[in-house]
Amino acid sequence: MKLRKIQSLLALLTLAISATGQGGADTRAAAPTTRPTAPPPFVYANALPTATVATVNNEVVTQARLLEFLLNANLQQAMENLVLANVLELELVKNGIAIDDAEIATERDAIVARISPGRKVDDLIRDGVFSEFEINRQARMARGWDKIVWKKQNIPEEKRTEQGNPMIRSIFMRQAIADYEVRRRGTEPAPAPGLVAQITQKDGKGPTINVTADQSIDFLMGLVKPGALTTAAEDLIQSVIVAQELKKANAVVDESEIEGWVQKQMQRYPPPFDWPTILKMKGTSMDAERERMRRIVGWKKCSQAVIKDEDVEAFLQSNLDYFNGRNVNVSHILFATRDLASGLDFAAEVQTKAKEGAESVSMKAREGVDFGWLAENYSEDTSTKNAKGLMTTPIKKWGGGLDPAFQKAAYALKPGEISAPIKSQFGWHVIRCEKVNEARSGQDWSKPEVRDYVVDEYETVKMRAWLDAIRAKSEVKVVPLAEIVKLKSMTFSRKTEKSEMAPK
Repeated sequence: MKLRKIQSLLALLTLAISATGQGGADTRAAAPTTRPTAPPPFVYANALPTATVATVNNEVVTQARLLEFLLNANLQQAMENLVLANVLELELVKNGIAIDDAEIATERDAIVARISPGRKVDDLIRDGVFSEFEINRQARMARGWDKIVWKKQNIPEEKRTEQGNPMIRSIFMRQAIADYEVRRRGTEPAPAPGLVAQITQKDGKGPTINVTADQSIDFLMGLVKPGALTTAAEDLIQSVIVAQELKKANAVVDESEIEGWVQKQMQRYPPPFDWPTILKMKGTSMDAERERMRRIVGWKKCSQAVIKDEDVEAFLQSNLDYFNGRNVNVSHILFATRDLASGLDFAAEVQTKAKEGAESVSMKAREGVDFGWLAENYSEDTSTKNAKGLMTTPIKKWGGGLDPAFQKAAYALKPGEISAPIKSQFGWHVIRCEKVNEARSGQDWSKPEVRDYVVDEYETVKMRAWLDAIRAKSEVKVVPLAEIVKLKSMTFSRKTEKSEMAPK
């Protein structure tokens, strides 16, 4: 388990795209140019459902609005995954490769073993963690790209492994993508209006494949955790509140402002250490950054905020530990209060037992029982328990998408100190500080490039405080989670079976 707040909201399993360890953008033959104007509205083959999800100050928020919000917030991941899925089908046909049901079943089991050890595929489908169609597609992608690698490298069957080498797979993905012209929404040249992407072979042979908004929503609903939909709804509610405040102020956030800012970031951080890579390291994405900037611009326009040098300097001086890189290494023991696969909370009695377990283990650790032994024997965090609870990522004062309560408690600890039980969205934690990496000194914060970074952090903090204050005064009603989760059982595109291009 990663103790990160859900931002992209996708239970991304081990998608073929992310199994490369590099992410979707790295599979492009050449990076398209982001355009500083907003793309046209999405086009859907069928109307999106309009049942109520919430009311915000008497404004109705519909299922359609939530779906479009999810699509915009996760467009990059959906787009790149679906591009790779379609290119794979073309490559399988070109190479005369077939994938049978047994191979897909093997890959499905491997995916589930990584994301939810001890659970079965059918259990996760039944619980709505993912759709059968989507888990089959992800399994097909993983096996399909491996089989292409095996054939092109003439690897005999006895020397193959069930799961291929992710780095080699990534290389062949990039090589395959280079044979196609892929037009992506938000870049130039753009796909046809309303589409997410278009794929055409550069040699002019074969069909043009359209990636639609409907297919992208099916992809998202096939993988989003049921519990994460409440997070999505709350995030949408905050966006609605910002829009309401803009309307009161007779102001508008033009999408060209946001896309212009995105283009500046892309130009400021060229490859290989480019902006998407930096965002991945920070635990965020381009789509999440777009939404953050929309809210910052909204805050400025609504409050007529003026960024003063003296205020930024005071902010810098009070947070030098953060800006100079102070961080802590910690180990932790988790007693879960929610199903980590589905994102849904456990029953009340299970949550009570989790708290009691954390209190007992915290006491034992403070009495001198070895923390690593306690983690190995009690922690329900499968990603750290075998490492005696040690988290590999150092924790900073803020940022990185971590749960705020966990992050605040961990950052405040001194070396060797053990926390009282801490409640996060995932459960109850007992945290031990292993090491404090003190802040560096000597940075010249007057340089324009680093000053811009400080200003960006300052604006983010001020915007969130502004939004929190408005949210606290707003009248918000949200329908029961069960009503929102019904979206996961719906099909939004006409393509519900595996690709008809697949070899028979």
